[in-house]
Amino acid sequence: MHPINAAEDCARALSRRVNLDIAMAEDSSGLSNIGASVKLDDDIRLAVYWLFREDMEALNVADLELLRPQKDQLIIATPVISARTATRWRKLGFQYMDASGNACINNQGYHIVSVGHQPASSKVVSSSPDGKTGKSFQPSGLKVIFSLLNNEELVSSSLRTISENSGVSLGSTSAVYKDLLAHGYIRKQGKYVELSNKQQLIERWAEAYPYQIRNKKLIGHFTSDDPDWWKNIENLSGFQFSGEIAARELSNYLNPRDGLVYLNKKNQTDFIRTARLRRIKSEEKPEIRIDLYEAFWLLENDRITAPPLVIYSDLIETGDSRNMDAASRIKEAFLD
Repeated sequence: MHPINAAEDCARALSRRVNLDIAMAEDSSGLSNIGASVKLDDDIRLAVYWLFREDMEALNVADLELLRPQKDQLIIATPVISARTATRWRKLGFQYMDASGNACINNQGYHIVSVGHQPASSKVVSSSPDGKTGKSFQPSGLKVIFSLLNNEELVSSSLRTISENSGVSLGSTSAVYKDLLAHGYIRKQGKYVELSNKQQLIERWAEAYPYQIRNKKLIGHFTSDDPDWWKNIENLSGFQFSGEIAARELSNYLNPRDGLVYLNKKNQTDFIRTARLRRIKSEEKPEIRIDLYEAFWLLENDRITAPPLVIYSDLIETGDSRNMDAASRIKEAFLD
């Protein structure tokens, strides 16, 4: 397929995912290697830098450095981008899109992150002949996977039991279960059922979770004048630490700088007041940043740290090298 036609496929896939008018046009900047650009709602135009699959595999740090000065004016288009590469590019500030609708655009007021989509067939259908639907890495699917990874014996339970444990409707649970079977993440041999390709499943969950669930439950960004604010919270329940503080609690590896806390909806005000947090002002860049989110799981009062799977995801999402090291320790200790 000609690169321009392939890039058009990427634009169409993204348009379907994010419900925006995304169209191809000629490139007038001279930055595109195929002479094409994409327009978003006629507001912004980005030069398309096309990479074939083999180009993606050969791409190295030096190549990325050559593109970096123009990264705000470019969008890299490619047939397939892996979850790991997508995470890396987002941290480096590159914009991208692939033929499945995975994309990142952060430009002139547009902030689009679309992740977790598997390669699509050339014909748009509700489900593929092999049963793959892509439902597993949407919000409901991530909740089902979360329950299965936290209690692997649950995979052999009834769909109703899985539905009740994950808080997902029975119909959605059934669709996700079938999709996990089709993708090979659940394996059945007679009456024996087990999770399969578990490490890959963890990585894909961790990649999708911040964008599909967590960021939609943001309470706010806060700061504190006390670097040890998190040590002084007494007589509070309904919260759990994640990120750097959780890594410190579980592995004694990090000296926390920033905070990430999950709360119950009903105790948000009490937590902010007791912890003496204040909301970050516009344009302020405080030394300590504390992000508060509403938890999608049931918080246990006897645990002050979030589930390891959530902590792992929150740590790798930062892209910070010390947090990545801490994430590897969490994974080795609690998720292998």
